[in-house]
Amino acid sequence: MKVLTKKERLKRIIGDLILNPDKTVIDLSDLALSEIPPKIFSCKNLKKVNLSKNNISEISPEFFNLTNINDLDLSFNHIEVLPKEIGNLQKLISLRLNDNKIVNIPNEIGKLTSLYYLFLNNNYIENIPEEFIKFKNINVLFLNSNRIKVLPKNFLDVADILLKNNLSHTKETALTLH
Repeated sequence: MKVLTKKERLKRIIGDLILNPDKTVIDLSDLALSEIPPKIFSCKNLKKVNLSKNNISEISPEFFNLTNINDLDLSFNHIEVLPKEIGNLQKLISLRLNDNKIVNIPNEIGKLTSLYYLFLNNNYIENIPEEFIKFKNINVLFLNSNRIKVLPKNFLDVADILLKNNLSHTKETALTLH
């Protein structure tokens, strides 16, 4: 059996998408992508998208029109800015953004009230928006290895147990509640 190169694997995946635009799962991990292939923007039935371990630095706002996604993995990329359109993905249950270069989290993340898993560890995040307290279904939250300085009021009430475990490796030791 021939081992495919990354370029051949990508070509095969995109060809399969063209033939099967109703796909619900796509794995584009570890393909050295610098951007999200625009061909997937027309796959409105996607539920699970894996774009981890690439070289993606920006996410096109058009990507966030794929509103049926419930599992999104963008970990191990070079993303610096999380677009406010992330709030369009209201069916998200699992969001992996760990190991990127994210500094700020947009307030629109509070619209993701179905989130159960949220991985934001190993970024450059300094502030957690007030909207985090809307995560009533969150069960797994990783924020370690960031530069968190400020937490929203009542954040500890919502995520007390999670914070005890996941802020222990935060680079900043003084946290302020506002």
